[in-house]
Amino acid sequence: MFLSPNRKAKSKLFKRGRELAPVGFIFVFHAMVTVTYGQLKWDCREMDFSPTPLESRIIAHFTFTNSGKKPVAIAAVKSSCGCTSLMGDKKVYQPGERGEITAVFEFGQRVGAQEKTIVVQSDDPVEPTALLKFKVTIPEIIRMAPLFVNWFKGEPAEAKTVTLKVVHSEPVKVVRAKSNNEKMSVRLKTIKEGKEYLLAITPADTTQPVAVAIDIQTDFPRENPKIFKVFALVRGR
Repeated sequence: MFLSPNRKAKSKLFKRGRELAPVGFIFVFHAMVTVTYGQLKWDCREMDFSPTPLESRIIAHFTFTNSGKKPVAIAAVKSSCGCTSLMGDKKVYQPGERGEITAVFEFGQRVGAQEKTIVVQSDDPVEPTALLKFKVTIPEIIRMAPLFVNWFKGEPAEAKTVTLKVVHSEPVKVVRAKSNNEKMSVRLKTIKEGKEYLLAITPADTTQPVAVAIDIQTDFPRENPKIFKVFALVRGR
């Protein structure tokens, strides 16, 4: 059937409108949900930290606002790592109320780039599960190689060594190395004061499996000297 130019243009607009209708409906529905119910609006979902060698942890503050018209209840807050403790100032947030999820990440022996995630579950109808992230680049102070030594059951009970090299810009003294088990002895040797040390670790015997942690005490920083750990074990075959 022949259509005039005007009728052809109207037909194209009608078809285009039908194609866009679902998108427009979704947008209007989302706006209605936001207005009718509660919704958590996060100020920042991702953070980056570059701590100094003096720091042993970071604290991340994830703040938000309930931008909807109804209260929002937070059901659970979970971290991807047991080294991160989480705190929330409360459970239910009224319309327009601000809140905060605080994450405290303890470095322990970790060095280099670290990335942790936090999952926040709520009755927010728009986003019931929110994902938060933070990245930390932890400076290295002492490089230990290897981080653990081992013997197999029945192997000769001979000493194995761990090298400790200070990579911090200032000298760091290793003042003591102590085994937490008498079945594994450790001897500390200074190669270059404040720069390089050697641990000689020796099992009393290798007849039975045993796992031992060795504390390496330093003089850095002066207010709260850091303790590093290496591990030694006798394992069954």
